[in-house]
Amino acid sequence: MDHHRLLRFARIMWAAPLAAAAFVFSGFLFLGAKIFVIAGLALLVVGALCLTTGIVAVIMIHATRNSVPEAPRRYYKKPALRVLGLLLLNLPIAAAFTLLGSARLEPGAVEAARSPRGALLAEVIYLDDKAEPAFGQAVTLRPTPGLWSASPRTVVFSAYCLGTPTLDWQSDKKLVITCIGARQVARRTTRFREVTIGYRLPATDPPPRWRRSR
Repeated sequence: MDHHRLLRFARIMWAAPLAAAAFVFSGFLFLGAKIFVIAGLALLVVGALCLTTGIVAVIMIHATRNSVPEAPRRYYKKPALRVLGLLLLNLPIAAAFTLLGSARLEPGAVEAARSPRGALLAEVIYLDDKAEPAFGQAVTLRPTPGLWSASPRTVVFSAYCLGTPTLDWQSDKKLVITCIGARQVARRTTRFREVTIGYRLPATDPPPRWRRSR
């Protein structure tokens, strides 16, 4: 059994996913593209496989140590234990990357509409308890995200609406937002870059009145 190769293999199984995770997390942190989210999820699976194979390599070193001369046996025992510790250290590092990445994920859009030429993207999202109004709805605008980069969302309208606000691109430079029964309108922007934003805020229909038949 070649302990030198096993030890080198275990070191690669420790270092390779760690370096890849640092690269993917940095790309997600600075660029925010969805491809880094997908790569991060795939890396969790690959990292688990690397951790398992690395631990198996360390176990094989210790399981076959009696089959090699005494001097190499002493030489590889402590390095193998150190590599085992580094492999196990990847677990909390992976958990930290996952938690930090989850905290920076954008809320999913319940409705989205691109401008006719696809330059801008309008999205409807639900707000959280820290937004204004709390737990309301918001319409955001931003340049259409690409494969490697994504601009942050800009909230142009936020309120309580009955149902989901609708988005109607009448041209590349005009967007109409419809919010039925709008209440507590916290933001109502009429312009975003070169786009003019119009609003339809119809009140809810009053309940029908029943008449008694004579």
